[in-house]
Amino acid sequence: MLNKIYIIGGGRSGKSFLAGQISEKTRIAHYDLDKVVFIEIGKTERDEQNRNKELDKILLSDRWVIEGAYAEE
Repeated sequence: MLNKIYIIGGGRSGKSFLAGQISEKTRIAHYDLDKVVFIEIGKTERDEQNRNKELDKILLSDRWVIEGAYAEE
């Protein structure tokens, strides 16, 4: 069974919906990268150190469904 699933796609493409469905059916925690990147979604970004700390906590866990699409500039 897959324990780590990363869903990427364009804005408003259904990533959150799909991640929620998978999470519900598999009982694997669902994480939205917007909530990792932003303190206040769409407005205030976390600084790199805090963002990486939050992301590391998720990635080091055994099971997750992550959705979002971010790349370093």
